[in-house]
Amino acid sequence: MRLYTVALAAAVSATTVACGSSTPAAAPRASAGGCRETTAAPEYRRAIDAARPLVRRLESGLRAPGMSLAVAARGRIVWSVACGYRDVASRRPVRDGTRFRIGSVSKTLTAAALAHYVEANRVDLDAPIQRYLPDFPSHGGRITLRRLAGHLAGIRHYESRDEAVNRRHFESVQGSLALFADDPLVATPGTRFAYSSYGYDVIGAALERATGRGFSALMERAVLRPAAMRETTLATAPAAARSTFYEVTNSGRIRVAPPIDLSDRLPAGGFLSTARDLARFGAALAGGKLVAPGTLRAMLTAQKTTAGESTGYGLGLELHSSPLGVFAGHTGAVAGGTAALLIHPASRTVLALATNLGYATADSPPPPKRETPDPPQVLLPFIRR
Repeated sequence: MRLYTVALAAAVSATTVACGSSTPAAAPRASAGGCRETTAAPEYRRAIDAARPLVRRLESGLRAPGMSLAVAARGRIVWSVACGYRDVASRRPVRDGTRFRIGSVSKTLTAAALAHYVEANRVDLDAPIQRYLPDFPSHGGRITLRRLAGHLAGIRHYESRDEAVNRRHFESVQGSLALFADDPLVATPGTRFAYSSYGYDVIGAALERATGRGFSALMERAVLRPAAMRETTLATAPAAARSTFYEVTNSGRIRVAPPIDLSDRLPAGGFLSTARDLARFGAALAGGKLVAPGTLRAMLTAQKTTAGESTGYGLGLELHSSPLGVFAGHTGAVAGGTAALLIHPASRTVLALATNLGYATADSPPPPKRETPDPPQVLLPFIRR
């Protein structure tokens, strides 16, 4: 699914970047397109007015049964919108606390935990992975946490639909390594960007060994609690207010998603969250609550191959240059859900989006409607130069 592919430079030139206004805004209200505004900060009235029609088009174009969107600026939620239904059959609407599967946005949360434990001197980004996982194949000692976090380690990704829609349960992150640890590498470590969710399982297992904590506990300590993410949990844990998860078929129809066990990818794609919590995370990361400024710069620095070619990916963050500076973020796609996180570090402005529609089981899912805006276009009005 295309969540954002439009060049940011083009989006900037086509969108008015509105500064805040001191004119009071109307109280949060229902808007067209089946969406309800649950937060609308008065000082961002002009930005909200500019973004509102874009969200209507986004909600219509994505065709998801339910969608939630939140914008944070200068450390707080300034706008949030809930659209559609968390469960279609019972007509239960999406609310601020509705939890969605966020797919690979989970990688950014895991990378933030990795950065935290680097600062705490519990792990070294450039040490061979065998320092933390002695039984993991050495592959010449060239697999490191830095390369794993930047998809440069050569670990393979899912190879079949059965892997993408896993039904096998694993009791630990380390146990899930058995799926791929002995498989050949797809590239010599460092030589080529090769996206890999399994590579993030290796990071999670290494953090467990280095900290002596289970993955859920180490994430709570390093990320969820400091970022006040009270609505975020692992998909394997009991959680209230989950949406019903849906999949689109080859013909474009929507059905309830097939069962999936995300214990095979907890660090890579195993979180449930809300748009508001993801916005809080982005605000905490950009605002220095999770890692120090120097560590954040390392997360925001594109890694390079051994030949010196930039990958456009830092530590758990996709990086995009624009006339307004660097944008960082991640998209997520998993059976029953899609999500996006976009951060403009210079202005500490964040957009988070989550839906309960996935595309993992369709051979050739229909794309969003042609006029569907990319999420960066929604964020731009909130950025103050």
